[in-house]
Amino acid sequence: MQTDAMALGGFTLMNKKLFDWLAYGFKTFVLRKESPYLFGMVITDKCNLNCFYCESKNSGRYHFKYEEARKALHDAFMRGHRSLYFTGGEPMIWEDRGHELNELVRFARDIGFLDVFIFTNGTVPLSIEQCNYIVTIDGPKTVHNLIRNNSYDLVLKNVENAVTRAVFCSITFSKSNASYLDQFVKEVSATKLFRGISFNLLTHWPEVVKEYGLPPNEREERLDRLWELRKAGYPIVLSWCRLAH
Repeated sequence: MQTDAMALGGFTLMNKKLFDWLAYGFKTFVLRKESPYLFGMVITDKCNLNCFYCESKNSGRYHFKYEEARKALHDAFMRGHRSLYFTGGEPMIWEDRGHELNELVRFARDIGFLDVFIFTNGTVPLSIEQCNYIVTIDGPKTVHNLIRNNSYDLVLKNVENAVTRAVFCSITFSKSNASYLDQFVKEVSATKLFRGISFNLLTHWPEVVKEYGLPPNEREERLDRLWELRKAGYPIVLSWCRLAH
């Protein structure tokens, strides 16, 4: 009986998502009206790692109080946002006077957000339900461990034990890992732990990007190679329109 109820609830949610997507498409593409959809919240800048390319870690600039976070989520929903992501810092270690991130995820779902994503380094157990996880893995094991403090095995263990299979991985391209693209995609795909692989280009202060980021010609080469790997059947999450822009 519980299984039937869960299946019915999932069916209802999928119908709601489909309706909202169609309504959003009609409003924005047919009526040509601007409307927000995705809302991002930097819930904290506290982090338990020290990645060289991250500009926001442990700066002391961002840390939402629980009531502030609830109000921001409610206001975003009232403006029309229906998809939400939490990022940081490391959002999974956020807390405020005993309140933790799972409460905000549950609140977001209760008021009507259709999708909730958490960007995480994967070093904390993925124990929050009703959300999708995007876990950063910055290259094959040896490269990731150099950038992210020998956390590779811990991350894969937490992904394997996650409360959901809606887990994606993401890589941030830099001079430290870009040449390992093929090895990374094949190694991560072989784990069978991730629903898809996404990517980011290094963004930071201009001097940091100049020192650690990829020059334009190398960016294009990596993007072209990603498209080839996608066509070869690897679970890379991107479209040609995204690459073209």
